[in-house]
Amino acid sequence: MIVQVNYVNPYEINQYLIEEVVKAICSLNDMIGAFWPNCEGWAPVEAVKLLGSIRLDWQSELSRCLFMWIDEHQSRASEGHLILAWINLGSLIEGTLKFFLSVYLEDYRADLEGARAAGSLTKSGTPKSVERLKLDQLRKFFKENSILDKDGEALVELVQKRRNVIHAFKDGSIGTWDEFKMLFEDIIPYCMVSKIASLIPTSSMIPETTSFDRINKIHRLRDSITCLVPQT
Repeated sequence: MIVQVNYVNPYEINQYLIEEVVKAICSLNDMIGAFWPNCEGWAPVEAVKLLGSIRLDWQSELSRCLFMWIDEHQSRASEGHLILAWINLGSLIEGTLKFFLSVYLEDYRADLEGARAAGSLTKSGTPKSVERLKLDQLRKFFKENSILDKDGEALVELVQKRRNVIHAFKDGSIGTWDEFKMLFEDIIPYCMVSKIASLIPTSSMIPETTSFDRINKIHRLRDSITCLVPQT
């Protein structure tokens, strides 16, 4: 069962403090989970099948878990808790990027150069299925298509490194709670939430937003203004 969170507009996230940023992340994933699992008529058949099979409700649940890590008392929590916080954030970012490619599934499958740059081509010369992509491959694919800017790419790479410490038997940096919270104050609102939200089509955007080329044009246009226009 998903815990209710007061709605916060992810398109105006630049106005919010850290707790409001997390609420905006929850609101964005709630909107995604409410519309996209049943998007017949808006997305191609294969994308509809994929979006109907993935657990977008878990994205909403993981979003709410972020409240555990931004509490002021976490500064005194154990290193184990900090590792779990990075895992939480990394899973959310990975899920968000995979969701994005699921919406634009036909463009993803047709982009052999992007898959080659990401190291995600199969032996048969086709891109890996979205579900099988690793976070590093997602980062490289998004970089190749200029969907994330340098800060966004750096964010994904940092979270990937911090999260992967759990897999290592040797010493590795897990950062600090201050670093973790700083991402919500300075980077995540602009590089991930509002940017990704602004590039996910709704019923009013879908007829004109159909390809990575179109996305890149929107991306450059919206980068040139100081804040995103709230979507109606």
